[in-house]
Amino acid sequence: MANISTDAKHGFEAILSSCLHASLRLTGSPEWTLRPTHQESDILEEEFYMLTVSSYTFRIFVLLHFNNDENTRSYVSRALNLENNILQESRYFDFLGEVGNNLCGSFKREIGKHFPHTGMSTPNRLAAPSLPYLQKIAGDYFTHIHACDEISKSRFVGSIYLSAFSDIDFKAEPFEPNNSVDTGALELF
Repeated sequence: MANISTDAKHGFEAILSSCLHASLRLTGSPEWTLRPTHQESDILEEEFYMLTVSSYTFRIFVLLHFNNDENTRSYVSRALNLENNILQESRYFDFLGEVGNNLCGSFKREIGKHFPHTGMSTPNRLAAPSLPYLQKIAGDYFTHIHACDEISKSRFVGSIYLSAFSDIDFKAEPFEPNNSVDTGALELF
């Protein structure tokens, strides 16, 4: 089994937290409260978008968990400058998929500073009951960041699940993600 250093675990969590916060702020709501957790039972959201960041030494599944509820629909409507009753289902899920894509793209960019040759997948929307399968194939390390919008009371959870193919050790530098995201190349493996 590969060893993941304490510095690397702190780095993954810090990068996930900063990228989640930046991705959600890009949608027009600056009032997010973030809280890390390592408890699977704390994730109560019904669906998630899943993307992967892969390299020669690891595969990381990046998830954006959400509920299809009134608070989240209100948040998306407000971000798109629409009335809640005008928001179409396809536009709702497209918007959340783009938030997930932005989260993963910025995460990939920051990880790429320490691990060259990373690729990124396209988003896939899955239901919460599929999460245990992901936990089985990527169980070397995981972390979650809860985000709550103080205005609409919408909630999201950003997660990473890591499969390590060799030892991982790096120190993440403090950073402030910018508003433009280079999502990079799609993975082809």
